[in-house]
Amino acid sequence: MYPFVDPATPQDSPIRRLRTILRSVRRFPYRLGRVGWFADDVVWLAPEPAERFSELTHLVHNAWPHLQPYGGVHESITPHLTVGDSGSIEELRRAAEEVEQQLPIRAVAREVWLIDGCHAPGSWRLQKRFTLSE
Repeated sequence: MYPFVDPATPQDSPIRRLRTILRSVRRFPYRLGRVGWFADDVVWLAPEPAERFSELTHLVHNAWPHLQPYGGVHESITPHLTVGDSGSIEELRRAAEEVEQQLPIRAVAREVWLIDGCHAPGSWRLQKRFTLSE
């Protein structure tokens, strides 16, 4: 969910609410099985099953219905792991080729991270980790 809450909101309020919401979510296995692109600007990996990640977004959106996923600029949710963002097309293609050779990647979703920042490079910071139930 980006943007998430207003920075003026007391930090403990959304953290308590997220902890309550995420407490009911169980860990789940997934795989990153293919490379995708958003235009020529972003190369990403697609998680399977994507629905589990969409469900997490919907849980948060239901708790804060005035906040739209991706600020409402996209009609649908595309769960993804960004590999490269806004590099040269040559750099992004190289990154896509290198990571594609490592696929599939199998993992277990054990945590949800609350990070904040803005579009400025280096501005993103981990604020809180929420452990999913076993």
